[in-house]
Amino acid sequence: MPRPLQDPAMVFRRVVPLVLLLSACAASAGAPRAVAERVPEDGVQPRVAVGPDGSVHLAYLRGDPKAADVVVRHRPSGARAWSAPVTVNSRPGSAVTIGSVRGAQLAVGRGNRLHVVWNGSRNAEPKAREGDPVLYAALPPDSGTPTAQRCLSGDTRHLDGGAAVAADSAGHVFVVWHAAPMDREGEDQRRVYVARSDDDGIHFAPAMPVPEAADGVCGCCGLQAATSGDALLVVYRRATRLVERGMTLLVSRDHGVSWKRQSLDDWAANQCPMSTAAILPTQDGAWLGWEHAGHVRFAPWNPTTGLGAAMDLGGGSKKHPALALDAEGQPVAAWTAGTGWQRGGSAGWARLPALEAVGTMAGVPVWGTVAAYRADDGIHVLY
Repeated sequence: MPRPLQDPAMVFRRVVPLVLLLSACAASAGAPRAVAERVPEDGVQPRVAVGPDGSVHLAYLRGDPKAADVVVRHRPSGARAWSAPVTVNSRPGSAVTIGSVRGAQLAVGRGNRLHVVWNGSRNAEPKAREGDPVLYAALPPDSGTPTAQRCLSGDTRHLDGGAAVAADSAGHVFVVWHAAPMDREGEDQRRVYVARSDDDGIHFAPAMPVPEAADGVCGCCGLQAATSGDALLVVYRRATRLVERGMTLLVSRDHGVSWKRQSLDDWAANQCPMSTAAILPTQDGAWLGWEHAGHVRFAPWNPTTGLGAAMDLGGGSKKHPALALDAEGQPVAAWTAGTGWQRGGSAGWARLPALEAVGTMAGVPVWGTVAAYRADDGIHVLY
């Protein structure tokens, strides 16, 4: 059952850089209410997508960490409970929760068709040519039966960090992942690939590498993708010369034909941090979230003015950012703290950009992440 976040450590201070020093004080009357909500069925790695009608769609993983199932539920606008679960994968045990970076991603496309992508387990079918497959399935809006899962890996191998999916109202669907070409090895040879559909995911063109992402990709970090207006956004962690692992934003204004690239930050690190990222589309662009050296960072993006200043929320070994809009249209950020390999932790949240009503709560399970969405009783933080 959902329960209000109870946090004795609340702050409403702006600090430059924005390092959160949690101190005991009461929540302000104007702060948005947050509700902690455990993922149904003791699931992990929740992801949410909101449809144009306000319905919330939830995907999560359930079962054996090495051979999990992908589950989807729906919550119509105004409803107080989730729908019955729908298992998306057509072969049992086709997903993997180990690492917290390979879970299911989802996007709402034309006609409320739901598109789901995930990293396949060793049990999964169809197989990739080499390594684990990038798997895709769709849920038609008029049916509770998902399409059969398909492998989109094509001529790529060594899938590791999680794939992503984005869709728009014109029927375009973009499945995005990073992998190595069939004839190359190593992180510095990894590329970002995009498989595009122009008919609501019924058919996909062969995956193509993004030329602007040719300096390597951090192997076991998940990337993220979303559409905002006519823009397709991709956020990924590069691996330049294997020692520079800052985040990069890719933007396409022509459905993935051409791209512009911008660095979000720099991070000198010689090993993969196993991180994930977040993108929240808004009416005037998007908010981006990513990890940096135990901090989480958030920044606005606008199609005209570009990238805004990043906000750094430091301390507490923060990971796995998530974003949602509250009832006032303000972005709310969430994250995990203290999580790691085979280790659970806590969750935190704050309203951006003023950092109002910062709160934390314990209980994030092993291999867990967080998601956030708006309901009638406030922002729900799924963990």
